[in-house]
Amino acid sequence: MARRHRPREPRAGDADPGEPPTVVSGEIDHGYGFPLVDRSPGVLGVDVLDGERLGLSTGLSERLAGWAARWEVLAAREIDGEPVTPDVERRERALAADQQTLLYRVRDEIGGAELLVDGVPLQEWRRHHRR
Repeated sequence: MARRHRPREPRAGDADPGEPPTVVSGEIDHGYGFPLVDRSPGVLGVDVLDGERLGLSTGLSERLAGWAARWEVLAAREIDGEPVTPDVERRERALAADQQTLLYRVRDEIGGAELLVDGVPLQEWRRHHRR
């Protein structure tokens, strides 16, 4: 069973939650529910974002949430020790390609925030993860 992410209480030194993030990272883990995390300076721990907070369109927000749900299914398969089949490999490649497409759309909609993928700038990450 996947654990559910619950927002933690603010602590001294946290970034102002009313401010838009300056650094957004495409990251996912069990229970996040949304594959974008605030990595702005001053943010401590994991601050999972949502489309509304970022000002994303409803369509893009829904696609990101759907991507996260597909990731959960594939990750659960791995945790359960199921073998990697050609179908699973195909689905993993499709998931990676969709992630790239979605992150470029996020970049276009969020404007001035820096966009990372697992802590690496999007352009650099793309060079190492070509289809």
